[in-house]
Amino acid sequence: MLLFVLGCILFASANSEPPKQAAVECEYNNKKFKPGDLVTGDKCDPCFCSSFGAVYCELRQCPPVTCVDASVPEGECCPVCSNGPNCYLYTKRTIIPGGSVYSMTDFIECECVPNSMWASCRPKKGNNFPQPIL
Repeated sequence: MLLFVLGCILFASANSEPPKQAAVECEYNNKKFKPGDLVTGDKCDPCFCSSFGAVYCELRQCPPVTCVDASVPEGECCPVCSNGPNCYLYTKRTIIPGGSVYSMTDFIECECVPNSMWASCRPKKGNNFPQPIL
């Protein structure tokens, strides 16, 4: 009985036409694209038509920046720190260079530590805070 069933399947598939597959294409912004076509013209975030008819986009891979004033140069995709590493000084919103120490008062100093957006402030060494008058 197993041979008969296999024979029927082989016989039926040998006498029938293979199913026609629709041409694969992608549609994006009312335009049609073939697999492999670049769908968006943005080199920084390119999107392509896939072989199964879907649009897929590559995610931008940029290294982390070490400054608060990063900018993207013309023709580039990722931000850079043209002024070098830096951070904000808390109260003044002033940008200070990485590694520098800024004297806030006679008693407080702030330092721009690597990979930080804000300067780290602490009491100055060797200075005692004034004692309150009672």
